[in-house]
Amino acid sequence: MCVCVCVCVEKCPSTDYQSVELFEETPLIIAVLTYLGYGVLIVVGHLRDFMRNWSIEKVPTAAEPVKEVRTQLYTPRRSTWRI
Repeated sequence: MCVCVCVCVEKCPSTDYQSVELFEETPLIIAVLTYLGYGVLIVVGHLRDFMRNWSIEKVPTAAEPVKEVRTQLYTPRRSTWRI
């Protein structure tokens, strides 16, 4: 099995030391699957936008139940601490 290593050597401006970074080459199958996954996400997103524009898919909205009970905005402290 062959492992390819990319070496990046830079000289740090504040000191005289050189920094060495080692990177492994990305396997081709991982790169292809990543781009394929991004493509699927983009296509599905555009499809959902199209379906919402043509009213095929309903837009999910949060709705609270209607409450008929009215509460006071200000309650005295005595009513809060009844024993």
